[in-house]
Amino acid sequence: MKDDVNYSPTDCFETFPFPTVLLDSAANDPSHEATCLSLGAIGERYHQFRSELMLRNNEGLTSTYNHFHDPAETSNDLLELRRLHGEMDQAVLAAYGWCDAPTACGFGLDYLDTEDDAQLPDVLQERINNGELFYWDANEALDFQGQLQAYGAITGRRKLPWRYRWPDSVRDDVLARLLALNAERYAQEVAMGLHSKGAKQAAKAGGGGKRRGRTPNVSQAGETEAQQVEQIGLGL
Repeated sequence: MKDDVNYSPTDCFETFPFPTVLLDSAANDPSHEATCLSLGAIGERYHQFRSELMLRNNEGLTSTYNHFHDPAETSNDLLELRRLHGEMDQAVLAAYGWCDAPTACGFGLDYLDTEDDAQLPDVLQERINNGELFYWDANEALDFQGQLQAYGAITGRRKLPWRYRWPDSVRDDVLARLLALNAERYAQEVAMGLHSKGAKQAAKAGGGGKRRGRTPNVSQAGETEAQQVEQIGLGL
């Protein structure tokens, strides 16, 4: 329909490689229930705090996350929301057994549009050319933004599209692990004959969807899909 990214539950959610410890096959494993409770607890704390913050500020999700990602926002509420976000990341990575992945976040730019006629100092221009657009410290991010404004690279009151996130190296590493895990599960399903023509026809007749790398839902406790995605959602 358009050129932007399309989220399809059958392609994205149902095929997402959830942690092995959360699969139905691990239901009898004591760590299954413990992991579900751990993820559910931090997901609920994050959700509850965010809901209360939205009510206090009389703002919706878009405005709330605009504040969340803005390095100029340093209120106690925003700092706590970011802290809970990091705690949720740690719980999810622990469920995968990837405790070696660092979860510290900073402020990064996925893209940067500047005025064509702006004349920037060589050091600043070189940083932009090299794609070094991530800062651990909020003040450093704001200083970079201020320099761009001072040299006319960005005009008016337009803010840069900051994202409070992991650095690129960590994002790439975790995404690579997820892709490898999905490929591993797909290979297992192929070996089990789940992708044979007959199996696909049977699944279609029975109302089943695609099974490439598909894993069961995080919990059978009746959470909605959105809640489950939020509990599993990494800070990518």
